[in-house]
Amino acid sequence: MLFSSPGGQEITVRFNQGKIRTEGPHFNVRRKIFDNFLFQAAKKTRGVQTIEGFEVLRVLKKQGAVVGVEGCKLGKKTAGKPDKFFAKVVVGADGSGSAVARSAGIEPIVTSRHAFSARAYYSGVACERQMVELHYLKGVTPGYFWIFPVDSGLCNVGVGLPTMIVAQKSIELDKLLEQIIASPQFSQRFIKARRVSPITQWGMTITPQNRARCGDGFLLAGDAAATAVAFAGEGCGPAMRSGKIAAQAIVAALRQDDFSGKNLKKLYQDELWRVMEPENKAVSKLEFLTTRPRLFDFVIKRASRSKKLLSLAGEIASDYQNASKLFHPSTALRLLFG
Repeated sequence: MLFSSPGGQEITVRFNQGKIRTEGPHFNVRRKIFDNFLFQAAKKTRGVQTIEGFEVLRVLKKQGAVVGVEGCKLGKKTAGKPDKFFAKVVVGADGSGSAVARSAGIEPIVTSRHAFSARAYYSGVACERQMVELHYLKGVTPGYFWIFPVDSGLCNVGVGLPTMIVAQKSIELDKLLEQIIASPQFSQRFIKARRVSPITQWGMTITPQNRARCGDGFLLAGDAAATAVAFAGEGCGPAMRSGKIAAQAIVAALRQDDFSGKNLKKLYQDELWRVMEPENKAVSKLEFLTTRPRLFDFVIKRASRSKKLLSLAGEIASDYQNASKLFHPSTALRLLFG
């Protein structure tokens, strides 16, 4: 991974912890391909029935508890009666604007922790190093500009910022993206590039402090549960982790025949936060760095010249909980005196 600071300092970080270091190769792929890979795997699982081209509109409740969902074919909200499906537990994994969450009584958007992004796919971008790039630029921090090489010579290129800043400064993210690409820092890399998809914009809530992620008869996972990690905006990994914990919780709830909000909180929400909290605390310190450009420049510059600090950066990239080590007194001394 490559990180650059507002002052133009750069650091290249290698994953250097545990299996992620030794088991490879590692790939970036387009979400359309990755999501379909997961969906096809789910379809092959025994006992799974899938319904495609269907939109969940709201949850169904009985005596205050969620007992199912109702919805319709995509684009057919006003045509005929909605279809209804009933279940012992409903999993809301329907993204940052979750209809399951909202209709169950949990607002999925936390304004103070909401971010907005614009991105597109480009071919022909000069990416000799073939690595994930996160650029924390002047005028963009605490957000960042990214270049992610994917398949067939394509790059996912985008920019993201806290929604409150976008609103306060009336920023048009699609135009900001084009301005960054045309800037002296990046224009040479895009001379032969061609945008091969529309610029799309999307928002999501970055992990806030612990919040409601379940209730009687339902639980939320992924972006619907606001699991994305701040600083790097990582969403897929934390979402899949929440899905794994949700599956384990549902198996336990089935054995106990108890889908009350109290039990699901113990089995799922509390367990998810037990895993997320140390990471969340550590990443908040990295967020702090992005709001202090001079300090960020200093840290990146020092780290790029120190093997031990580079190793620590690799540990942080492998596991964000290690970010707390960056603020240890011994690390501070190493930053100050080399």
